[in-house]
Amino acid sequence: MAIEDFKTAVNISNKHNQTELLIKSTNALGWAYRLRGDLEQAVEHYRKARRLYHETDEQKQNRLKKDFGLILNNMASVLSENKDNRNAAIDVVNTAVMHWKNTENKIGLGKGYQAQGICYHRTDHSKQALDAFQKALDIFQDLNVKHVSA
Repeated sequence: MAIEDFKTAVNISNKHNQTELLIKSTNALGWAYRLRGDLEQAVEHYRKARRLYHETDEQKQNRLKKDFGLILNNMASVLSENKDNRNAAIDVVNTAVMHWKNTENKIGLGKGYQAQGICYHRTDHSKQALDAFQKALDIFQDLNVKHVSA
């Protein structure tokens, strides 16, 4: 059901030239595919959302900074599921962490470090994984965050 709803949102956003909503709904559609276990479709939609973000004007990009960071986090996590894509996942997640640092969004940065820890763990880089997880934990503790979803 969620996939069909997000497809409808994508179509409506596209039809009415609502770029910001199109980027958000495309990312959400990727998330829905991820939850269903269709990682190829998830990555395809995350890539489309990323491309749309880069094609939009600077004013819209500024309004979509949080969404863009989430797109990168999501894409990195899904890419890291497949052994063949893990190096790409590391590149994407490192971009995500840099993005979050530039936005000064502490929750986003914590989630970026969390995704980075997952990617490094899946590539058997234990020290880097532990460092990333520790940075995420430190941020979440400083902010008194009790629960964060991946």
